Amino acid sequence: MDKDRREGIRGMANPGRYGIERVAYWLMRITGLGLLFYFIGHIYETSSLLDG
Repeated sequence: MDKDRREGIRGMANPGRYGIERVAYWLMRITGLGLLFYFIGHIYETSSLLDG
């Protein structure tokens, strides 16, 4: 088996292997999830305030 295939998630997240593009991609995904959680929390809190 090839060493690249045995690295798993650690190998996939290695920034030295793929360059800055991989790091930018992961940061984009993480911030997108953060915005989604913020949006859901905002909708929940706003609906709680409006219900009284």
